[in-house]
Amino acid sequence: MKPGGTFKALPFAARCAIVQFGFAGVVALAWAIRHESGAILLVRLIVLLLFATVTARLKVQLYRGATISFLTAIVLMAVIRDGAAVSIITAVWGVIVQTLFPSRKLILHRLVFNSGMIALTAGASSWAFHSLATNNPSIQLIPGGILATILAAFVYFAGNSISISFIVALTQHVSIVDISINHFIYAAQSFLIAGLLAFFPVVLTNTSLRFMPVAVNLVIVYAYYCSVRHAARQSVA
Repeated sequence: MKPGGTFKALPFAARCAIVQFGFAGVVALAWAIRHESGAILLVRLIVLLLFATVTARLKVQLYRGATISFLTAIVLMAVIRDGAAVSIITAVWGVIVQTLFPSRKLILHRLVFNSGMIALTAGASSWAFHSLATNNPSIQLIPGGILATILAAFVYFAGNSISISFIVALTQHVSIVDISINHFIYAAQSFLIAGLLAFFPVVLTNTSLRFMPVAVNLVIVYAYYCSVRHAARQSVA
């Protein structure tokens, strides 16, 4: 999200929404940390943050300041392997990197909205994944919880695209439906592939065929790259 001008220049409804998103993001992170079922592994978190730093820069533009990047796969990997707190921290850090670089210019209200939005989205994705993977016995019919991964990817896409469409509609005085359909619906497939890209390394590391993780992941990475480029072209068409 990249609204132009200063915070005071934005419509009143947009300013209220930005403040609410920021507050809700802080609450989501605090709630996730308090209810974390296990200890946060510092080494794993640092590795995720390093990957988030790199992948956040590999992005394409969907609509003005709205982008899609390989960060999505890293956040979904955190969703699968860790709890909501790690997922939110990873997502927020990646968004901070995207917001501050390469311009190195801090636009506070943009950072507040992006951080709050992604915190809520990552938290919702984590809740969706672990609810389905933990509480549904039939999930065992799907190897490694791939159905839960698909649900988490869909929730991540919905939370991201609806939130950005909403704030763009408020700031630009356009239809939220038009923004969603014309600029974000084409990215749905990219979020699904990002979920698979996050899921398969977890499963394939346990296989006896050591070359399979690399081979399969390269195929998924290529498919993800193609889907992201396709989404970018369609959104600006």
